[in-house]
Amino acid sequence: MAIAQAAPGPNLLFVAVVGWNIAGLAGVAATLAGSLLPSTTLALAAARYGDRYREARTMRAFSAGMAPLTLGLLLATGWVLTAPVRNSWGAMLLVPLTVLLLLKTAVSPIWLVAAGAVVGAMGWV
Repeated sequence: MAIAQAAPGPNLLFVAVVGWNIAGLAGVAATLAGSLLPSTTLALAAARYGDRYREARTMRAFSAGMAPLTLGLLLATGWVLTAPVRNSWGAMLLVPLTVLLLLKTAVSPIWLVAAGAVVGAMGWV
């Protein structure tokens, strides 16, 4: 359980372990199929529907409505992730600088993540 909580996709990892403990490799296959197939099928169907009807008025309205919602959720997630360093003005300065670089340049986000990791590891913020 501790490993499942520490890794990305903890529920999926935990389900595979439970399947292994119950029925070995067949249990892993069964639990992963039961966990992945429904959500994958739904996502695939929604993507195909959206692609087929992308010019429809309802689909354009849905996309226009989801844009601010998505942006708000991203900002909220970013705010939660900055909780440990909110008392550090240097770290909080990096947040708008990173957003500005992402908006104004074609630099890959992975380089900014790496730069943040270096800054944090060196204790500069």
